[in-house]
Amino acid sequence: MQGASEWFLSAEERGNPATTVNHDGEPDRTWTVGNRVEPLIHGATYFSRLVGCLSMLGAGDQVLLLDWRGDDDELLGPSGPRLDELLSGLARRGVEIRGLLWRSHPKMFGFNEGEASALARVVNDAGGVLLLDARIRRGGS
Repeated sequence: MQGASEWFLSAEERGNPATTVNHDGEPDRTWTVGNRVEPLIHGATYFSRLVGCLSMLGAGDQVLLLDWRGDDDELLGPSGPRLDELLSGLARRGVEIRGLLWRSHPKMFGFNEGEASALARVVNDAGGVLLLDARIRRGGS
C-alpha cells in the first residue's frame, strides 16, 4: 500500500529551489496535515453541499473558482438556484468572487462559449471578477 508521500513529487523532481514547500523542515511532506476530506459521491450531492456552503457566506468572504464548462443557467438543485443567480447574489452581498472560466468553443461545435460568457457578464455586473481564458486556438484545446 502506498503512503501519501509517494503521491507527490520530491523537491528534486519539482526542480524549483525557490519554493516554500517543505519550509517546515519535513523534506518529504508536500501537503498539510489536519485537513478534513469528505468524498461527495454524485453531482446532486456535491451541488447541494456547494449551495449550502456558499449560502452561508457574507461580506469579506472569498470564493475562488476555476471552471471548465460553467453555464449561467445551470441549476444547482432540482428547483435551483441557477449558478449565475447564486454567484451574482453573493457578489452583491459583498462576497469577493474571483474566477477563471474556460472561454470554450462555440455551441455549433458542441461547446458552451456563450454560456460561459453570459456567466462572466452576470457575475461581473454584480461586482465579481470572472475572466474568460481564451489562450487556445479556435478548434484547439
